[in-house]
Amino acid sequence: MLCKICLKLGKEYTETFQLLNQAYGEDCMSRTQCYELFKRFKEGRISVGEDPRPGRPSTSTNDHVERVRAVIRGKRRLTVRVAGESA
Repeated sequence: MLCKICLKLGKEYTETFQLLNQAYGEDCMSRTQCYELFKRFKEGRISVGEDPRPGRPSTSTNDHVERVRAVIRGKRRLTVRVAGESA
């Protein structure tokens, strides 16, 4: 979000990266990530959410996770194979 604010204030990429690095230290995003984000905002991007990606969508859901947890809670001494067959 700081990238977007700095861009609106007329700051350049290098100034923005220095501010991010000063604020977050070792937890700061990499120089390349910051540059890509700054460039996207400069091109008119308005959101920091993920872009849709091509390819097959994920098929796993929380329903599967909850079913497996229920099986494991019911029978603590299951092997991986038996737990997979039960879920």
